[in-house]
Amino acid sequence: MLPDAHDGGSNWKPIGGDEFIYTGTFDGNGHTISNIRVSEMVNFNAGFIGRLGTSGTIKNLTIENSSIEGIMDIGAFVGTNFGTISNCIMGIGCTVIGNRAGDTGGIAGFNSGGTIDDCHLLSGSVVMGMTESRVGGITAYNNAGTISNCSMERGSTVSGKKVVGGIAGVEMAGNVTACYALGTVVGRKNESARSRPPELRCHIGGICGSISYSTMLSCYSDCSFTGETDV
Repeated sequence: MLPDAHDGGSNWKPIGGDEFIYTGTFDGNGHTISNIRVSEMVNFNAGFIGRLGTSGTIKNLTIENSSIEGIMDIGAFVGTNFGTISNCIMGIGCTVIGNRAGDTGGIAGFNSGGTIDDCHLLSGSVVMGMTESRVGGITAYNNAGTISNCSMERGSTVSGKKVVGGIAGVEMAGNVTACYALGTVVGRKNESARSRPPELRCHIGGICGSISYSTMLSCYSDCSFTGETDV
């Protein structure tokens, strides 16, 4: 792993992605990567790692002052996670942006059966879905996965137009344990949204925007909320 404050390069190509799944171990050894730009406007899976396999791990790493942008399954560390993400921090000046109706998360875009543990959004970090998509501070969609000991710290912002949560946008058949959210969660107004039925409006929550068939234990939220409805 390179020293702290390394300039990762203005155009970072994700490790793994649509073509193959990364199944190795990336250990940041507590270092920080800064000034990288990921822009995946054709392929899915935008992040430092595009797709992380079931035997894959990324751990002990901070990303700051960087921009990660894509069209579907976007996260600062992993676009789509099947493996383990541990002790990873989205630091100051780090922005994750989703430009289409996909999954946009601070740590991982889509967490499918994977584990995310001890990961955090620090003050000055921003996660934003530009269209009607799922958005979460840790992950946009936790599908039968595990999220534990994670946080969205005060001064961080998560914003979207469909389902938005400080920890997970959508929590489905998974587990969320010992997590907290203190930042700002924003459900931005959709055009003609007030005339829409409830299922088509923006739903926001401190821990999860929506939750089904899941277990949540020892979590709390003290977020600032801005939302059109269903807060």
